[in-house]
Amino acid sequence: MKFSKETITILKNFAAINGNVQFKPGSVLSTITPQRNIMASVTIKEVFPVEFLIYDLSQFLGVLSLFDDPDIIFEDDMKMARIKEGRTQIKYHAADRSVLVLPPEKQIKFPGADVSFTVTQQMISAIQKTGSVLSVPDVSFIGDGANLILRVSDIKSGSNAYEVELGSTDKTFSANIRLDSMKMLSQDYNVELSSKKISKWTAVNGDMTVYVALESSSTF
Repeated sequence: MKFSKETITILKNFAAINGNVQFKPGSVLSTITPQRNIMASVTIKEVFPVEFLIYDLSQFLGVLSLFDDPDIIFEDDMKMARIKEGRTQIKYHAADRSVLVLPPEKQIKFPGADVSFTVTQQMISAIQKTGSVLSVPDVSFIGDGANLILRVSDIKSGSNAYEVELGSTDKTFSANIRLDSMKMLSQDYNVELSSKKISKWTAVNGDMTVYVALESSSTF
């Protein structure tokens, strides 16, 4: 099989969430952080024939980058993959399951949305860039009973803050996420916030869902 450019982009994103990954028979890829506060799932174009476990996804992607357009051949015993192009190949051995942090087999049951809105690709980029420039660690979605506000700041110190109005709401809440938990691909998302301290980010275009835990300081 070959990986499309879109799948390579997804895998690079997953590598930033967790270096461990499990390729399962079929087209669904999932990952979870070692802290288990971020989980992402996506359906890709390719179909994996067998299970294959990888300990260092960045290294695996680096191996692929050594070739122009490699074929990836997964052995039936699930212990090795051959990355091959022409007369050249690299034999890549599968990882031991016991050393990996993998997502649960069962899908997350989202408890239901108390607040929902859309965040655009441009907003995702602005959040990440502004947080870096201001050196602040928190992203907050705030409802004051009238306006829905996105704020990038340090909620503990009252530091410099970036704010933008996302729309209106009749609810009062503050849903806080660590900036370093904003590891989703930069694209448009429908966002759902639950008072159970979890958020669900569903890509508007494509088939990616990301669950991000809200900080304990969040209030509804």
